[in-house]
Amino acid sequence: MKEKQSKKELAGILFFLLGAGMLVSSAFLCVGSDIWYDEVFSLGLVRKPVWELISITARDVHPPLYYLILKLFLTAVPESTVAMQVTAAKLVSWLPFLCMLLLAVFPVKKYFGTLSAGLFFFLTMSMPGLSEYTVEIRMYSYAALFVVMTMTEAFGVLTEGRRRNWILLTGAALCACYTHYFACVAACMVYLYVLVMLLLKKQKNELRSFFFSAAVCVVCYLPWLLAAVTRQVSQVKESYWIQPVSLRTLGGCVKFLFAPDFSSGKVSAVMAVVLFLLFAGEVLGDIFLLFSKRKNGGMAVSFSLGCLMPVVGIIIFGFLASVLIKPVFVYRYMVPAMPCMWLSLAVFLGNRSCGAEDFLTGWESKENGTGQKEKRKKAESAVIAAVLLLFVIIGGCDFRAFYGNEMWKQKQMKEAQEVLTKLSEEDAVTIFNFGQLQAVMAYYEGSDSYLWYERAEELVKELFPEVHDLAEGEFTDEAGISQLKELLKEGRRVYFLGSGKAREEIVAKWQEAGISVREDSSAMIERYWFNLYALTIDEEAKPR
Repeated sequence: MKEKQSKKELAGILFFLLGAGMLVSSAFLCVGSDIWYDEVFSLGLVRKPVWELISITARDVHPPLYYLILKLFLTAVPESTVAMQVTAAKLVSWLPFLCMLLLAVFPVKKYFGTLSAGLFFFLTMSMPGLSEYTVEIRMYSYAALFVVMTMTEAFGVLTEGRRRNWILLTGAALCACYTHYFACVAACMVYLYVLVMLLLKKQKNELRSFFFSAAVCVVCYLPWLLAAVTRQVSQVKESYWIQPVSLRTLGGCVKFLFAPDFSSGKVSAVMAVVLFLLFAGEVLGDIFLLFSKRKNGGMAVSFSLGCLMPVVGIIIFGFLASVLIKPVFVYRYMVPAMPCMWLSLAVFLGNRSCGAEDFLTGWESKENGTGQKEKRKKAESAVIAAVLLLFVIIGGCDFRAFYGNEMWKQKQMKEAQEVLTKLSEEDAVTIFNFGQLQAVMAYYEGSDSYLWYERAEELVKELFPEVHDLAEGEFTDEAGISQLKELLKEGRRVYFLGSGKAREEIVAKWQEAGISVREDSSAMIERYWFNLYALTIDEEAKPR
């Protein structure tokens, strides 16, 4: 028994080391200065005064807590140093994963042992769809941290019931609510889990603490709910970029949660199915143990099931809201609940009290001989070892793909510096045919920019006053070309950052209208590939 326990301890330490190595590697990736469209809003919002920031987020689709945290950290970094600002902002998103390491080392290890704790942290760092949030300048890493903190404190409440546990549970839940609306849904599911367990355990004294904690959350969150959600519902009704849900969306959820980034799509699909089946097996195992009379069904089994409630709740709520109101569900909204989901499997596999061993080995009757018992124990150990090895392979490959992708982005960003230097000239004007690229470039170079055909998002214009539409009112080619010629006649250096195949058609129209277009170079920033063109008035050219 001691030998087996020492092996589990060693395995847990190895998983801790693997996860810590990934955490350190992610920190090095934060030196990249590439950003994409969604990150522009984070970086633009923190430039605003606090009350204006809160006012804008009340009209946007996310609560303000993350932006306030980001603003607090970035106050020490000069706005003029764009690269340093981006690096610091990425490190702010990295910090919650460091906190999850501490969460694994202390409460998770305390409650469930070294193997469960180490496996939880490794899975959080390496499983599909999670590692990228170590460097993304968004609120998802904080939402995930607050939700998993709420879940671990829920276990503390149920097993220890100290005032400290209730305070931490309430605080973590409130932080989750003020970080992301779907994190609020996840926190509600944790409270539902606590309520069900208190009722099943008939802990009437703790029910008073539960309702007091829930009331504090409601009272503290209600002002924001009343001030913001009604506005945001009306805005979501106009947001057609979110697609309606269907049965295919469920398949998309499975893919987002479980499909690793392998070079072969078929291998990724197979691995996604395998991981999904592992969770299905875990659920069946937990249910088996809960309804059996074996003494080690216990709290760990119910906690393992409870950890799945946040992600299930998000999916159900997202589907219902999308059907009854308007499409509001996006796959990444499951991210706040994903570390909880992996904690569920880590507890099931890593902790003996969770009953994984008894479930895998089956019932042991008195008639079974010692030899038969040993064979079953060896079979159980082999199954768990194979599953852990599978995690190492999947996690290692997925993190390697993430690391390689981020390094490639950094390389492309260095090559794009020459383009950014040209666009930062005092008299430079930029024309875009893709709104997302215009918003990203507005953060980098800050010169006047105009959007061909599209209309810039109002919030982008509010955050970056140098962003304009090329034509007032309804856009026409004639109005756009007329305004473009006015800019050229002013003697400004006009550049066109053309995206996609449409750029060739646009260039042809300009040339027909007497505008000379010279291709200068091409570059890529984050995920946006573009050609750079220099524009001048062609005095000799005549419109056909």
